[in-house]
Amino acid sequence: MSDAMVGILFGFFGALWFGTAPIFVRLGLRYMRISTGTLVSMVGAFLVVGAIAVSLHYEEMLTLPLTIFGWFALLGLINYPLGWFLNFRAVQLAGVARITPVLATSPLWAMLFAVIFLDEVPGLLTFIGALSV
Repeated sequence: MSDAMVGILFGFFGALWFGTAPIFVRLGLRYMRISTGTLVSMVGAFLVVGAIAVSLHYEEMLTLPLTIFGWFALLGLINYPLGWFLNFRAVQLAGVARITPVLATSPLWAMLFAVIFLDEVPGLLTFIGALSV
């Protein structure tokens, strides 16, 4: 199987698991505040992903330039606390069925930011695919 096909499969399963997240958020927020739910979610994810990353790529991590860690630290500050907090609040206020289509606009934002900040030029099929989501 080609790398592209493996990437597409990973993307599909990632979307599948992300699709279950709002359900768990809605259920969990019945019993806790949004800030607590965000913190629990982030700590759990950090522990699981951290353990996997360190166990599989410890030596590689030691050779990476510090600037790379800076970019991921910025991602960690913006995406996870703020993004998940707003996501959880949106689900709490409007429900899963209403918010999921709004959250599904993220490919459009990612594509727009890639064009603006990374000078990427998406092809016609990429553009059509992003719009179809």
